[in-house]
Amino acid sequence: MNRFKAGEHEGVTWVRGIAGWSNFSIKVFLYLVDGVLIDTGPVKLSGILVPFLEQQKIETVLLTHYHEDHSGNAPYLAGREIPVYINAISLERCRVKTRLPWYRKVFWGNREAFSPYPLDEKLTTDSLTFKPVSTPGHVFDHRSFYLPDKGFFFTGDLFVTTHPQMVLNTESTPRMIEDLKTVLRYDFSTVFCGHAGIIHRGREVLQKKLDYLEDIQGKVLHLHNRGLSVSQITRKLFPGRLHLEYLSCREWSAEHMVRSLLTGKATAENPRPRT
Repeated sequence: MNRFKAGEHEGVTWVRGIAGWSNFSIKVFLYLVDGVLIDTGPVKLSGILVPFLEQQKIETVLLTHYHEDHSGNAPYLAGREIPVYINAISLERCRVKTRLPWYRKVFWGNREAFSPYPLDEKLTTDSLTFKPVSTPGHVFDHRSFYLPDKGFFFTGDLFVTTHPQMVLNTESTPRMIEDLKTVLRYDFSTVFCGHAGIIHRGREVLQKKLDYLEDIQGKVLHLHNRGLSVSQITRKLFPGRLHLEYLSCREWSAEHMVRSLLTGKATAENPRPRT
């Protein structure tokens, strides 16, 4: 499979890289519109992403969140004196180099320290306005970016798939449900996802994910009221075990989804940066 591909859609330049290890591979998408780059990809893909980015006119970088697969090449761009913006609550963790679990280090690589700027309520270019929208279900600092002039939503890791079978321990499924409801209140057509790429029927697809998560929520609460434990509910609703659960030493797990639906919080709520 080609590890690098780029194209254009309605004024948005998109870039796809593929990171892999053993039998696993994950797509990563970056988007550039009107001089604004949304996310930077992991440092592991710098060899294929940076040469392309060097040929582009990038005036500003917006990060949806601090995770290394989205911020990995931000230190390089910041070193070129391109301003990088992120949610203010993640400024501190960006100023230190990441120390990742082994599987994330293999997939993405450790991001170097850099000094971003705090996101304002909006970013305006010569022709577009980018509106940050709080969507902290995936992780506490997550922001999506709405372009009202285009009817576009850049959603980082809000979408990824309509039917998730497990979540990261920083994810809160109830918050994700609220995030989807929040985004669906806006007038948009196309979703630009950090891993699934461009989704032309964006509203319909986000609604499908919302419907699925609310269905799972109802089933979890029903089984809990019948007296089943978190482990029993997990085995009943998600009988299979995906390889990522073992590979990540359960940092990714279906049990995190069930537990968060019962507690309303992520398993690892607002984890501190490793220093």
